[in-house]
Amino acid sequence: MRWNRVEKEFSRFSEKYPKYNLIQEKIAKYLISKIDFQPHRIVDIGAGTGTIYKNINWKVEKFLALDFSKKMLELHPSSPKIEKLIIDFDSPNFWNIEFSNYDIAISNSALQWSRDIGGFLNRFSEIDIPFYFSIFTSRTFQELHQELEISSPIYSKSEILEFVQSWEYEVLDYKMEFSSRLEAVKYIKNSGVSGGVQRVPIAKLREFLIRPGKFPLSFQAVLVIRR
Repeated sequence: MRWNRVEKEFSRFSEKYPKYNLIQEKIAKYLISKIDFQPHRIVDIGAGTGTIYKNINWKVEKFLALDFSKKMLELHPSSPKIEKLIIDFDSPNFWNIEFSNYDIAISNSALQWSRDIGGFLNRFSEIDIPFYFSIFTSRTFQELHQELEISSPIYSKSEILEFVQSWEYEVLDYKMEFSSRLEAVKYIKNSGVSGGVQRVPIAKLREFLIRPGKFPLSFQAVLVIRR
């Protein structure tokens, strides 16, 4: 069930997403800064509203934006050189894409929602183009999960690192502070994914939301480069 909700969550909050994806934006900028050449044909896996495309500062001839949310792709920049494709990267049809027609594959903050990240990465390792991606770990929103006594719906750092040992990788940690728990939960929901809050009984969630004081939220991602 955790995977079935993802597309609905992103579509529901698609218009608010660009205002609330502050950490994703920061990671995207850093991810792009790691690219040591200027690829002109790019495929973006989980392109969303265009965070990667908007941060590329060189000439692009062809850009393929992939996402499973139609509403998110509607907000992605459009131009004759941009092709948008609604597709789930866990579907068999994903592998029909001619990746060899591109200079690089990029994915920012999307692959944590793969139903089988190990299988996906093993399959993609057979594709002979550079792959630069970031993926959130289960330490993201850990404060929320700890107080509400719920588990993260995404992969742990150790699970991710198990599949990228032969590639370059770097662990990125960020933190934001909110004026209240309510503001923190609003941020999470408007970012597109609820972080598991919907699994919490209403009475317990209400009690959590009215607790006084500021509330921090941690974010952790693994940045991976396969040249």
